[in-house]
Amino acid sequence: MYLLHDMARCSVEKNTVSYSAGISACEKGAQWQLAMGLLDDMARLQVVKDTVVYSAAISAVEKGGQWQLALSLFAEMQRIGAQKNTVAFSACISACEKGSQWQLALGLLHDMARSKVSKDTIVFNAAISACAKAGQWNHTLALLSEMTRNQLLKNTITYSASISACEKGGQWQLAMHLLHDMTRHGIKQNTVSFSAGISACEKGAQWQLATGLLDEMARLQIVKDTVVYSAAISAVEKGGQWQLALSLFAEMQRNGIEKNTVAFSACISACEKGSQWQLALGLLNDMKTKSIFQDAIVFNATIGACEQGNQWQLALDTFERMVAAGLSQDLFTYNAILDAVQDKPVGPVLFRQALHRQVYPGLLRADPALLDLHDLSPGSARLAVRWWLFEVIPDVLQRVGTPSRLEFITGVGRHRKAWQTKDIGAAVESILLELELPQVPASIEGRVAIDPRMLLSGVGRL
Repeated sequence: MYLLHDMARCSVEKNTVSYSAGISACEKGAQWQLAMGLLDDMARLQVVKDTVVYSAAISAVEKGGQWQLALSLFAEMQRIGAQKNTVAFSACISACEKGSQWQLALGLLHDMARSKVSKDTIVFNAAISACAKAGQWNHTLALLSEMTRNQLLKNTITYSASISACEKGGQWQLAMHLLHDMTRHGIKQNTVSFSAGISACEKGAQWQLATGLLDEMARLQIVKDTVVYSAAISAVEKGGQWQLALSLFAEMQRNGIEKNTVAFSACISACEKGSQWQLALGLLNDMKTKSIFQDAIVFNATIGACEQGNQWQLALDTFERMVAAGLSQDLFTYNAILDAVQDKPVGPVLFRQALHRQVYPGLLRADPALLDLHDLSPGSARLAVRWWLFEVIPDVLQRVGTPSRLEFITGVGRHRKAWQTKDIGAAVESILLELELPQVPASIEGRVAIDPRMLLSGVGRL
């Protein structure tokens, strides 16, 4: 840059070559604004911009994260008829990756074939990375096949991005295959490739494979970072291995690895599964002390842990902390807190609050004789039954008459929500027993029924 200014000071004519060198220097020095300034200078002085100039400028703005500007320069390059080369295409495809424009990246790759511009490993890596960000694993595999056909070398970046695509697309088997493929072809595995592999195992509920990959990292002396540990802790927690999750979290602390929201969240969820409410509260407080963002999942899991430990006051305190933090309370929040306070005076209050916030939109069906408990937990279901029978049904009986039966849809088999591990039917049966309302045969499986005449005759009690 100094030499360019010196040329102007000494009245030496600046040309395409000198500007090209200056823009390339800006690109290498991560000075994209200066590169754009030189382009503007060239336009003002009517200096011809050639392929090398544009390629360097596109590379500079792409490295600066200015993907839209990179695409704009590429379009300008096309308009003026400058010949496009591998460098320009590569930088532009990398820009698409940064801007999550995977369709554009693939379009540019096809454009290279039409323009007979040679495609190298760097170009394919950029396109694969663009597809990986969007979880387009099928396109990623197609690009890998094309690289094989073109006899292009695949490297660590190629495989890491491809594994990441499979992870985002929920293809854990393919992710594992690609990891093994790296070993088979002697390609060095790194933290990124293992991290993507472990994340794929976590999404595929393969906690044993995830811990196996952790062991492999230790054997190969590959650094385990925050992302690796967070994914592994999530994997074992989802697999119900709460003690192993806590063990990995402790290992993370011993190794001085920075903990993030994901790691804390998974660990607190593990505490919930293991009824370790003291640990859960300790971790929640630790997050606050360390200024780590506490999301709804963290609070939900802590409330659940307190409920599991029969600590309803602490569950309620945690719920109130969540409200004070300005976080939205969702279905999982209310199910957790209502499980904790179902038999306390605050229970009906919070249930009505949930109704007011439309947390359970499918509770009431078009058929007034049906109460759909699909989305509810045992505690919220018990509160819903009491509310429906004594606040909703009396009005229904007055308006539409007495149906043959009142039914509670509890869900069974494939109709039960994946996250429901407790029997809603048993919760409904227990509240009906408390209310002294005998059951009658239901119309179909997955429902509990009573005779509404029992309510009219005053058999049931509040």
